[in-house]
Amino acid sequence: MAPRTLSSTWKQYEKHVENYLKEKKPLETVVESLNSLAKKANSAKIGNAIAKLFLSGYDNFSEVDVAFYIHDDEPDFYPIFPTEYDEETKTILLNPVGIFQFLEDCDAAAQLLQTPQVRRSFLRYRYFAFLTELKKLPSKVMMFLLVLQQVALIDKIADVETKHGIEEADGEDYLSLLWAFKELEVFLLGSSGVELRSEYKISWYESDWSIGV
Repeated sequence: MAPRTLSSTWKQYEKHVENYLKEKKPLETVVESLNSLAKKANSAKIGNAIAKLFLSGYDNFSEVDVAFYIHDDEPDFYPIFPTEYDEETKTILLNPVGIFQFLEDCDAAAQLLQTPQVRRSFLRYRYFAFLTELKKLPSKVMMFLLVLQQVALIDKIADVETKHGIEEADGEDYLSLLWAFKELEVFLLGSSGVELRSEYKISWYESDWSIGV
């Protein structure tokens, strides 16, 4: 049997998550398949390889691991968080159901940009406009992006110092995703020569959406 790889595992996840999100198979069956695949991926230490690629270069992350989420709770449905940090085990948990749901949210962002609720808020408009560009990323690349976003969230990269102390910046979701996007740009260019924006035709210029100084 050929060794399990991230690519082969992700193709299986694509099938199982589609069955879950589109309710093509009984819920209990799909959840069991998702859990079984997560256990196999974790046994093959695929998450460890992701951690070495994307986390080892950051201070305070040398002991942080990556693993696929296993849903052991009732009722039988997966949560929709893409990634989550387990502080007790120092592990970033990858939830493919949440990652594909996030991709669907990115796909829906273009329609939401036309609504008054979004257009009346610059921060919301900027965030949904960015999601509209991110929807062009393949699902596996999106997974890498969301791992890096979790680094930003754990390290509180988007926090700002005010007279009241350290506070979460307005638009943290956008700022943490933008930081992750720029870090992924550097990684892909250095590791494989891929220019992220041109490869996936992403038109996003941060300076056009900056406010303040």
